[in-house]
Amino acid sequence: MKLFERISSKCAIAARVAIAAAAMFASQFALADLYWNWRMPGDIYSGLDFETRVGVDKASKCFSDAINAERNGANSVKLIPLYRAAVAEWRKVEIQAEADNTNDDLLAYAAFMQGYARFRAHDTNEAVKFFNQVVDLYEDLEWVTFPAKYFIARVKLDAGEMRTGWNLYEEIFHGDEGKTHPLMANVANSLGWKKWDELKEAEAQEAWTVGASEHFANSNWRARNASVEGLLLACVIRGAFDDLENFLFAGVKEENTKRRREVVYGNADWFLWQITYGHSALCKQIRRKCKSDSECATKTRELHSRYVEWFEGKRNLLVVNGDDFHFCVKQIKLRLRLEKRDKITSRILALASGLGKIKDDKAKASRVRTVIDLFYDLNDFDSAFIVADKMPGAGAAAYLRYEIAKTAAERGKGKWDDCIPHLKEYLNTHPESSSVLNAKYIMGWIYRERMGDAKKALEVYLDITDPPKSLWELAWTYRKLGEKSKAENTLTEIASLFEKDAPRAVLTLAQYAEADGNRKKAVALYKRLLSQPEWKKLGESSQAHQALERLGERTGGAMINEVH
Repeated sequence: MKLFERISSKCAIAARVAIAAAAMFASQFALADLYWNWRMPGDIYSGLDFETRVGVDKASKCFSDAINAERNGANSVKLIPLYRAAVAEWRKVEIQAEADNTNDDLLAYAAFMQGYARFRAHDTNEAVKFFNQVVDLYEDLEWVTFPAKYFIARVKLDAGEMRTGWNLYEEIFHGDEGKTHPLMANVANSLGWKKWDELKEAEAQEAWTVGASEHFANSNWRARNASVEGLLLACVIRGAFDDLENFLFAGVKEENTKRRREVVYGNADWFLWQITYGHSALCKQIRRKCKSDSECATKTRELHSRYVEWFEGKRNLLVVNGDDFHFCVKQIKLRLRLEKRDKITSRILALASGLGKIKDDKAKASRVRTVIDLFYDLNDFDSAFIVADKMPGAGAAAYLRYEIAKTAAERGKGKWDDCIPHLKEYLNTHPESSSVLNAKYIMGWIYRERMGDAKKALEVYLDITDPPKSLWELAWTYRKLGEKSKAENTLTEIASLFEKDAPRAVLTLAQYAEADGNRKKAVALYKRLLSQPEWKKLGESSQAHQALERLGERTGGAMINEVH
């Protein structure tokens, strides 16, 4: 996006683009500079006398209340009086400092804080006067002149004077002052994204390298994190993998191989997300640089290949004691969009062939699932079923086969009927009561909701003794079968035996009666819900109130108001 383009009165589209850009950057800046330490440095504060400290503390408290309210989402109507009150308090500090002939530090800071409070109150003209006063009179006090220069630039950008504002940012960035000031992270981050939008990735990388500096990790972590993201993007799209590696390993000792592996794998996951989803910043940038879809596809593939080459070059670091399983898994995921299906399948099968050598059942089970997840990426469920046989334990293997069948059915690559044999096998081989119970519920649900066989579902639920959950399933199944009296009797049983479920059971009975056209019965049941004092604050009572009004019954507003 060209932010410095001259806007002609004949070009309404260009005008709208510039206004939108200004609004976008303004909102970005507004968030960024809300979170920095604007307080007076401790060494200067400690040198003030007691009376002066009292004034500074009062003014700081007043401003702190205002900025905290802004951080918490208060609107301008509330914020402006708070910030203007802070201006008045800082003016008192300034007057006292002038009377006492205090050193320039306090005078400069009091003037800056008046400007900063004016800025946050949107009194921009007054704010600029204070900021210019600080810059002109106290040029040697970098700790206060630097933020003043920053906010002068901010005012220009917020006002839509983009060329002037960005030029001021450039001066700040390339100047000698404030290299470690928290607001420098904002400048570097914003400049980086501007250069990125202008397709100047090398300059963007230069800016983000500053913004991603470790000394901003605590003082301005929001801007730093955004710069880190940008720096990764710039390094990858430029193929600057030496720079990428230097940044990733910064502060990590060479002998700390575990941490280095974590960093590389984490970056690989980040890249996979960026290269896979078309709305990612990386994919969007590639499209902006290309003139056609074919060129875009070629550029994407080239970039992808370069990244994979870099990742595979880290094999010696990533393979631990000859165990290359995790390396191969990530390699397959990275190559999934580069190689043909047969090649990827052969890689996964080669990985699966080593599963039999694993002695530890827990580790083996984990790796079996990992390999099956790779086949899921290919929608290759036949191969997934083959690998499932390597799962330790007959019961665990049967349940895993059910999960594969379920995933295939959800993706339209299989039938729900295929889940049932695996669940039955699991029930026959897995004696633990809780696991069996869960499997039965799943089987009943599949019969009723996915296969449309409520009779089979009823057989399953009748075999479960787990009230009230099993009774609820029976009630819904009876209703599905058209056995309304049995469904009603089951719900009545729930309402009479289980206190916590009673309101929902009565509400369900009322809804069924209403659906069946039995208005009189429905009204009586809804009123029953409203008549119970202990149910008055429950959501079921609110629904009953609304249902009665829908049916033309007067209930008054007290009940619904109490529920709310």
